[in-house]
Amino acid sequence: MNAHPLIQARDLRARYARTRIFQGLRLCIPTGGIHGLVGPNGAGKTTLLRLFSGQLPHDGSLTVWGEDPFDNPQIMQRVALAGIDAPLPADWHATRLFRVAAVRYSTWDQGRALALLRAFSLPGDKKYSALSRGQKSALGIAFALAAGCDLTLLDEPYLGLDVEKRGIFYRELRDERDRRPDASFLLSTHELHESEKLLDAVTIINGAGVQLSGSLGEILEGYSSFLGPSGAVRRLIDAHPGAVLRTEELVGSLRTVLALPLAAARERGIPSGVRAQQLSLEELARAIEEAQ
Repeated sequence: MNAHPLIQARDLRARYARTRIFQGLRLCIPTGGIHGLVGPNGAGKTTLLRLFSGQLPHDGSLTVWGEDPFDNPQIMQRVALAGIDAPLPADWHATRLFRVAAVRYSTWDQGRALALLRAFSLPGDKKYSALSRGQKSALGIAFALAAGCDLTLLDEPYLGLDVEKRGIFYRELRDERDRRPDASFLLSTHELHESEKLLDAVTIINGAGVQLSGSLGEILEGYSSFLGPSGAVRRLIDAHPGAVLRTEELVGSLRTVLALPLAAARERGIPSGVRAQQLSLEELARAIEEAQ
């Protein structure tokens, strides 16, 4: 990744149907790498991806490559969006989809599309409406990656895929990033345990807006969990009252999540009997959601 901004939002406001989704959202996403978009259902992840792709109007400021993306052909021709909420034409089969995509995208890679079709064991002549949910997801993935766009938006693209096919998706996405280091991939996901290992950066959102955004490694380094006897953990909490994100009482013990690097906690002293560890992305997202 580099520091040049790909997407910038200031005071962004948008609606889904008649429901206001964002109230003054601020966000900056740099160019390059795989960026995870994480948050509970209803937080607005799908709406954000559609805004970035130019499909939805908005209030406030939103730019992609320095321009407002809404209904902007210069932006839209450089963006591919795939996911279960971005369905393909019902009566199109893969062969027709690829033929149309080759005309739309100057970066289309037909060889890559056919290779992905084989990797996911997809039929080339079966209508989209007749495919299973997993097959629809796989076809969307093949379309998005073969488009070769500068920005690829993936909205929970793994839905319906079995374990083997999800593994293929993660492998192909990682390979695509490695082949095209200047391209950007934005992945909306709930599968944090599986996706954490391939994300370069992450944005965590909820109904209140953006909670965290930045390099995944740097964000995770800033949070730790502590588990141990209630009295010992209470002493730790009292020593860092402004850092407490979440506390959970267990049988005979207490667990707390602090906005505190593990190295800093060890330097300041961890009470005897308390087990400390850095959070995973899944644990951090859950702690943020439950803290609201």
